[in-house]
Amino acid sequence: ALTSLSIEHCLSLASLPESLGQLQALTELSIRSCSSLLHVPTSLHALQAKISFSRSSCVFPPVTVCGQGSDAIKTFLRDAESTCTNLSRSRVMILGDGGVGKTTLVWGLQMLYDPATTHRQLREALNTHLRHWSLADSRRWLQELDPQLKCGKPKQCPWCDDSQPDAPVAFSKLLDPDVDLDTVMQPHPPACHIIERLKQCVQILTLPNEDDPDTVAQWRERHAAQHPDLAALLADADNWQVLLDFNKEDWMEYGVKPVARIPLVKALQKALKATTSHPMNILRVIPHVPTRGVKRVGAGNFTLWDFAGQPQYLPAHQFVLASDNVTFVIVVDVTFSFEACLQRLCFWCSVVHSAVQRESHTFGAGDHHPA
Repeated sequence: ALTSLSIEHCLSLASLPESLGQLQALTELSIRSCSSLLHVPTSLHALQAKISFSRSSCVFPPVTVCGQGSDAIKTFLRDAESTCTNLSRSRVMILGDGGVGKTTLVWGLQMLYDPATTHRQLREALNTHLRHWSLADSRRWLQELDPQLKCGKPKQCPWCDDSQPDAPVAFSKLLDPDVDLDTVMQPHPPACHIIERLKQCVQILTLPNEDDPDTVAQWRERHAAQHPDLAALLADADNWQVLLDFNKEDWMEYGVKPVARIPLVKALQKALKATTSHPMNILRVIPHVPTRGVKRVGAGNFTLWDFAGQPQYLPAHQFVLASDNVTFVIVVDVTFSFEACLQRLCFWCSVVHSAVQRESHTFGAGDHHPA
C-alpha cells in the first residue's frame, strides 16, 4: 500500500482527485512548488497522513492555514466539507495614489452593469457633497485641473488665477436651479475652457432623472400649465427636438412670448440632454472627491474595494490587503512621465507583496482623461 506521497514542481497540476482521501495507509502527503494548484479536495481531512504544503499558491485551504501545520489543514477541510458556502462575488481591490482616478474607475465599472441607477446615485452623492464646499474647496479643484484648460490670461480671469485663495463662486451657488450660469460666471475671457468644464459639470449634476417618473412628470406638468397650447407637444419627448427647432414665428403661433421663450428653450435643452446623454459623460467633468479609508461597492458578480491613496491610510490597508483569492488593480496617472508611473506602480506592487506575501493576480490601469 502507498504510505508516502510527495508531489513536487508539478507546475501544470491544477487539481487533485477526491479519491485521494481514500488512501488510508498513507502516512505522509507533501505538496511542494505546485504553482497552479489552488484548491485541494475536502476529502483529505479523512487521511491519517501528515499533510504539508511548501511554496504553495493554494487558496483553499488559505496559505495562513497551511502554515499552521497538518492538524489545522485537516480541521479547515473538515469544517469546509460540512459548512462551506461559495462566495457569490469575486473581490477586486483597487489601489493607487490619491487623485489618480480609482473612484472614477469604480463608478465606471458600476455603470457597466447598471448605468441608470449608478448615474443617479453618483449625481445625488456629488450634489450632497458639493453643496458643502467652501470657496476654498472650489478653488482647490480648479487648481487640480489640467493647466491647458486655462485661458492664458489669469489676471483677467478670476477662474484661472491661482494666486487667489478662493474661487469666485462656490459650488453651492452654481447648483442652485434658479441661478443663470452665464451671468454668475462673468466676467471671463472667451477662450477659458475652465468655464466650459464647470458648465458641463453643473449641467449634468442638475439634469432631471430620466428614469424617475415623478421628476419628468412634474417638469412636463409645470411647463404645460405655463404654456397650455404646447401641452400636447411637451407630453412626448420625441417632440422636444422639434420644439427646439422652432423659429420666432412658430413660438408666437403657440402663444409663447419672447420673454418666456428663452427659459423654456433652456429647460427643453436640459430635459433633452437628460434623455440622450451617455451616463459615462459625467465621469469626464466631475470634481475629484477624496475617498476616506476603504469604500466597498457591488458591480455585477464583483465586490469592488476602493482604497484611499493618502499615505496615512497605508498602515490600516495592510490588514485588509492580507486576504486570499483577490484580484488587485493598481491605478496610475499617465499624464506623468513613464519613469514616474513605473516608480508608483512598483511602490504599490511592493505594498501588495508585503501584505500578501504570496503570488497574486495584479493588474495595472492608466488614467487620466486630459480634462
